[in-house]
Amino acid sequence: MNGGAALPRLTEALEQGLEQGRHLGAVACVDRGGSGGIVAVAVGEARPDQPLTPGTPMLWMSTTKPITAMAIAWLWERGDVELDAPVARYVPEFAQRDKGGILVKHLLTHTAGLRPSPFRYPDDDWATIVEKVCAMRVEQGWAVGSDAGYHVHSTWFILGEIVRRVSGTALPTFVRSEFFEPLGMTRSWIGMSDRGYEQDGELVSPVYDTSGAEPIEQPFTQRAWLTGTRPGGNGVGPLSELVAFYRALLDTLDRRRSSPWTTTTVQRFVRRERRDTYDKTFQHVMDWGLGIMVNSARHGRETLPYDFGPAASDDAFGHGGYQSSVVFADPVRDLVVAVAFNGFPGELAHQSRMKGALRAIEDDLATLGAEASELAQDAGGAR
Repeated sequence: MNGGAALPRLTEALEQGLEQGRHLGAVACVDRGGSGGIVAVAVGEARPDQPLTPGTPMLWMSTTKPITAMAIAWLWERGDVELDAPVARYVPEFAQRDKGGILVKHLLTHTAGLRPSPFRYPDDDWATIVEKVCAMRVEQGWAVGSDAGYHVHSTWFILGEIVRRVSGTALPTFVRSEFFEPLGMTRSWIGMSDRGYEQDGELVSPVYDTSGAEPIEQPFTQRAWLTGTRPGGNGVGPLSELVAFYRALLDTLDRRRSSPWTTTTVQRFVRRERRDTYDKTFQHVMDWGLGIMVNSARHGRETLPYDFGPAASDDAFGHGGYQSSVVFADPVRDLVVAVAFNGFPGELAHQSRMKGALRAIEDDLATLGAEASELAQDAGGAR
C-alpha cells in the first residue's frame, strides 16, 4: 500500500525532520497483520542524489540484538544451552578474573557488569575481541545479576561466541541459514558475506552525524564494518525484512505458523525477566526480557528512552537502535512497527523525533481503523 497516502501524519513527521536537518532520509514499515497488510513509507535520500526507498538496506544498529538473542533461544530450545549455566561452561576462558559466576542469562539481561568495550572494531578480528572481553574484570562495586546497565557491545560478542562454539557455525552463517533464509529475509545480514557486499553493500544507506551544521557520514557502511561481525550492532537489510522477523515471532506466539522457534521459546524470551530495575546506562527504571526490550512505559513513558509509542500494550517487545531506529511487536494489537532514520541528531533530539513519529503512526492507525469500521458497516447495510 502507498505509505504516504495511508500514513499522512507519519509522512509529515518524517518530512519535518528533513526540514530540521535531523536526517537525510527515513523509512517506516507498519504491519497490521491479517487483512491489514503492510504499509511502508520512505522520505528523503540515502545519500545525496540517491532516493531512500522502502527497499533500501538500512543499518539496524542495536535493533540487531534480539536476533542474536533468538539464536541463543534456538540453542536453548534444543537443550544445547542453559540460561542458568555459567558462561564459562561454553567459553571456559571467560571465567578468568573472577567471572565464573556470570550466567548466560546475565549477558542477556545486561546485568553482567561488563559495559566497557576493550577492543577496536573492526580493526580487531573476532578472536581478538573475544579474548579481550574474556580478560575483562567486572565493574567495581557491581552486583552481578542484581545491578543493571545496558551493555552496548562487549557481552554480545560472547553470546555470538557461545553460538559459534555450541553450534559449530559462526553467527553470520547461523542466522542466515536458521532465520533469515527460512523467513524470506534474503537481503539481511549480521556480517555481510563478500558476495552479499558485492550485491548490496554500496546500496546500504549511510548514517550521518547530523548534530552539527553539516551532516558528516559515519564509517558504519564501510566494507570492513559491514562484512565484520558485531552481534549487537551491525545487522543490515531492508526494514521490511526486519519487520518480517518480528511478524514471525508474533505469529509463533499465536500459533499461526511454524517458525524457527516454538511458542514456548518465544514466550520465554519476550516476557519480563528483569523487573523494576534502575538501568545505570540509560539512567531510568526499565524492565527487560532475555536480550529483548519489553515495554517499560509503566515506569514513565515521557522520560523513557526508546519506548514503543503511546498506544503500545504492556506486552509489546522489541528494541531501539542508537539515535536512529526502533522496532517492536505488540501481541495484543497484532502489530509490528519499525522506524529508521539515517541521521544521528543527538540523543535528546532523536528521542523527540522518534516519539513524534510513533505518535503520528498511532494517529494514522486510528484513522485507518475508523475507515475500516465504516466500510464494514456500509457492507453490512448493503446486504
